[in-house]
Amino acid sequence: MGAKPHAYNQLAPFGKIVAALFLLLAAALVVASTGWFQRRKWGWQLTVTIIASQVLGDLVNLLRGQFVQGSIGVAVVGARLIYLTRPHVRSVFTTKPK
Repeated sequence: MGAKPHAYNQLAPFGKIVAALFLLLAAALVVASTGWFQRRKWGWQLTVTIIASQVLGDLVNLLRGQFVQGSIGVAVVGARLIYLTRPHVRSVFTTKPK
């Protein structure tokens, strides 16, 4: 069942729909990492979008009363998002292939 049986129990009733969504997430991460390692602007943009959605999810956890999990998530992932959007990181990514 894995490390989070509670999460499994919440997702199990949705079956194949959840499986398809996780497959879509995996594909998005592969595409983002490909663009990231090629230092393409779209790779950076997709990565920032994915990380920003994770911050949003952690904020939702905070609002739902999961204070420890949400706070740690916002702090860690928020710091990562701030780092990714710094000018010296953003400037490494180009619109043209090298």
